[in-house]
Amino acid sequence: MRAHMMASAGRTRSKAVAAAGVTALTLLGGPGAKPHPPQPVPTGTTARHAPADVTCALPVLGGKPFAIDVTGTVPPQLASRQAFDMTTERISLTIPADTVDALRGLRASSVDGSITALRVTATNATPPFLDIADGATLLLPRAPLNEGQPAVMALPVPPRIGPWVAAGSGAVTIDLVSSGFSLNLYNAYGGNVAKSLPVVCQGPLPSHAIATTNIVI
Repeated sequence: MRAHMMASAGRTRSKAVAAAGVTALTLLGGPGAKPHPPQPVPTGTTARHAPADVTCALPVLGGKPFAIDVTGTVPPQLASRQAFDMTTERISLTIPADTVDALRGLRASSVDGSITALRVTATNATPPFLDIADGATLLLPRAPLNEGQPAVMALPVPPRIGPWVAAGSGAVTIDLVSSGFSLNLYNAYGGNVAKSLPVVCQGPLPSHAIATTNIVI
């Protein structure tokens, strides 16, 4: 009887170890695993997702693609009518390779500037509209414009955005809806090619969720 119980316990432990191994393999991806598609913005946690693709109008060049990313967090849950902020973890601007090549066609070798508008909306919270760039200095650091390569500029950002006041119930979602910036273009010798070039962006369409949380009554 004792030997039978020990054998059963051994089999139970083996099954548990095997199950744990399968779980670990699943979480780590396992051999030949394919990347997961983009997931919904996690409630009350950092919204880690691909940058929002936007189309921006530039003088001379017309509409060109850019990408902008605003990543932040909000409290995991809110009380009815609670005031809250969003902690901003990253704001970055990407100039895709084809737009870089178009700027190089203007004899530009590097770029810097500033974000002049970064507008978000809040669902089930007030104010419903907020411009992150309003009253803030969001400078774009100098970046090289290399042929056939994107230029990525990460911004220094304010630690918090807001405040908002939650509604009485429902889910609160913060969405990026539009943006604009000013660019300075430089030639290979550091001279100005263009100064304070206005860039007005539409979209993203549909709006791009930054973070979401639930109101607990």
